[in-house]
Amino acid sequence: MADNTNNAAAVAPFTVTLRAPDPKLVPVRRVEADASNEDRFHSQTKFADIVDPATGTKTCLLFVPTGASATANNIHVFFGPGSPGNDALTGALRFSANAANAVLIVVPGAEPGFTSLSAAEIVEIMRKAGRPVQIDSLWLSAHSRGWRGLAQTLGKDLLVQRTGTVTAPKVGPGAVTRLVNFDAFYFDFLKAMNNSKIPASKIFGYKVTIEGGGPGPAKWSAAASQTVDLSPVIDGVRAVLYSRLISDAIAIGKKPLVPPGSLTLASITGRLLTDMPAIPGFSSRTSPTDFRAYCKTNAAAIRNCLKDEKNTGLGGAMAGPLIEFVNNNNLTGVGAFPAGIWAHHLFVAEFAHEVTDSADPKP
Repeated sequence: MADNTNNAAAVAPFTVTLRAPDPKLVPVRRVEADASNEDRFHSQTKFADIVDPATGTKTCLLFVPTGASATANNIHVFFGPGSPGNDALTGALRFSANAANAVLIVVPGAEPGFTSLSAAEIVEIMRKAGRPVQIDSLWLSAHSRGWRGLAQTLGKDLLVQRTGTVTAPKVGPGAVTRLVNFDAFYFDFLKAMNNSKIPASKIFGYKVTIEGGGPGPAKWSAAASQTVDLSPVIDGVRAVLYSRLISDAIAIGKKPLVPPGSLTLASITGRLLTDMPAIPGFSSRTSPTDFRAYCKTNAAAIRNCLKDEKNTGLGGAMAGPLIEFVNNNNLTGVGAFPAGIWAHHLFVAEFAHEVTDSADPKP
């Protein structure tokens, strides 16, 4: 598997350039919009272009909360499946980082291959941002194909030094507060975690669409004690993600919002779940709102929300009023996908806060 990123085994000649998003990022989630329905985090967001003569260019997203410590870098590194801007927007990652006063770096995905990130690259990003040139603590997370970037980053000791005397800017395994996998805890990821020296008690994943029964290469392979299993409430996942995405688009004022076929906007909104807590109200815990319990309590409303949806597999058809509304209006900015793909990607926004909050999720 080819690495399309900087191989920071040596400190190597690479450069980092920070730039403001131009044009501004367009909010996908209501919680990331200001009173004018524009990006509320624009002034705190930068793209970091990392250029290595040997391996080319990669672009990460940097977000620094106004409440971030001035003397320490407590950093959430999210290894995403696609472009860092879109992954940050669809996952409401800046909102959750802002609430935790966590510096956020979003690493792009790659297909094929992976995108890794080194400690040397992180501290150079920090230096360019006028922050301390150090790493104090880490939250690490990966979503979808981003698991490969995180696994390779750890496997190559680019960021966390597993054995021996830790040499700055790298950190030891004890600096990792939590490591979270979003619906991609495959057998190869499990092997990487077992070799990472990060305590298993700090590692868990959310299972939504990945079939269980490892150790097959494409099977969910985390232990039950490391798994937040949302697959039994997959219908609820889809109903929540449609309702959230559509209601946020309406609240933000995205136009035009054209219903499919002969349906009206009222007939679309009439299907949406109306009593969802605002992000970050859902939880894998019993409070503030247990997601799985919510889905069971609201089973009838969820059935109404998904009424007439056809063939919802990962590679299935895209028929049904709400999914057609999402796809036809390109509410995420990345085009049209089947229902299973949306469930795999869009649930992250509901649980991203559990990467960096102070209470441990309870799988």
